[in-house]
Amino acid sequence: MILFLGAGASRPFGIPVMSEFIHGIPGAFSGFNELFKDTPIYMSIRDVFPDNMARPDHVDLEVILTVLSDLAELKEPLMKIAPHTAHFLLSQENKGRNWKDYLSPDSQHKAGVCLREVKKVVRSECLGAVATNPKIEQICKVYDAFFQCLAEAYRSGNIKTKGYWEDYIRTGDSTIESGHAIPLPLRVFTTNYDTCLETYFLTRQTVVNRGVTPFLGAHSVLDVGHYGEALLKSDEKLREIHIYKLHGSVDLYREEGQVHCITPTLLQSYELNDKQGDFTVYPIESSGYQHVISSPYLEMLHYFHQYLGDTALGSRPYGKLWFIIGFSFRDATIVSIMNNVIRSIATESRKPDVFVIDRQATAIKGRLGADYRFLADRIRPVDVEFGDFGKSGRDTNWVIAIQNALISTK
Repeated sequence: MILFLGAGASRPFGIPVMSEFIHGIPGAFSGFNELFKDTPIYMSIRDVFPDNMARPDHVDLEVILTVLSDLAELKEPLMKIAPHTAHFLLSQENKGRNWKDYLSPDSQHKAGVCLREVKKVVRSECLGAVATNPKIEQICKVYDAFFQCLAEAYRSGNIKTKGYWEDYIRTGDSTIESGHAIPLPLRVFTTNYDTCLETYFLTRQTVVNRGVTPFLGAHSVLDVGHYGEALLKSDEKLREIHIYKLHGSVDLYREEGQVHCITPTLLQSYELNDKQGDFTVYPIESSGYQHVISSPYLEMLHYFHQYLGDTALGSRPYGKLWFIIGFSFRDATIVSIMNNVIRSIATESRKPDVFVIDRQATAIKGRLGADYRFLADRIRPVDVEFGDFGKSGRDTNWVIAIQNALISTK
């Protein structure tokens, strides 16, 4: 099974989605309001992009991060800036300001400081979601209910693909009835920076493979080759569940050409030093080339394409069932891969069933129809909120909604 998690999958755990982030960030700058009084660079960027493709009042956080990154290192000639940054600079010209003012060391410094502050807010929100036992319990409650709901749909006969819920990871004495059933094999791809899913598996004492290899004791190294190596080894635990953080993660950082992972026990208190850079990428449409051609983003996209298209290899294909949760479908690179994989599968019976779980799932399907019709045709919308999983009185509605979507594939 392919599980794809967007920002909406983490919203039930207190992490804002894009629009909530970008509108809440100015008030969250602890002791840093002087930046906005003297040079309102953040607000200027935000106001230039009031409606980025999807819905009114929905500004893309990744656009803001991209523009700030460019402005912090702006140089002539302007060969390496994103189209969004060019649009921002031209908009300033229209307002009577010379775009070359942003080339000054002072302007670059302020853009760099603003970028770091924005990332601090994002990091704080992500870490806060897994900071206390009650919050972790909420994460486990939602994911337990989600996997349980899919297992119930399988047992009712609505999922016909052999191999998924015939195998379970059982935690201690728990069984499917206690809500800890996890479909195997499972490939998880996510654009989220948080570690909610990793915390869930850790709490459930479930081994997952993130491509991280032990190194230097408390810190490990992200090596995407480890995913492939695990498939060749006899350790079934490392083979069954893989997690790919397509846009990086708050527990990853770059140092001396490597990406390191911070252990969960150190994550809440760990502070990056001057030699360590956070590992978060924001490859927005038309401006992600700097990320797409670099490791490990390029390799992860390769695995993404490979597993999506694996609909007939062996007795347990990865790509026959896609569950996409809380994803806005605004990342053109990822959506194009999904669409092209489906288009390349000639046999109708091999095409995947794509279940989109989101309050706006039906609207998303309609929006994709014009440009990504192969993907849209396979989508089975489930118009429910991910956070409703596990809520009293709502579980039955979840089961019915997903089962109805599954039945529609027959």
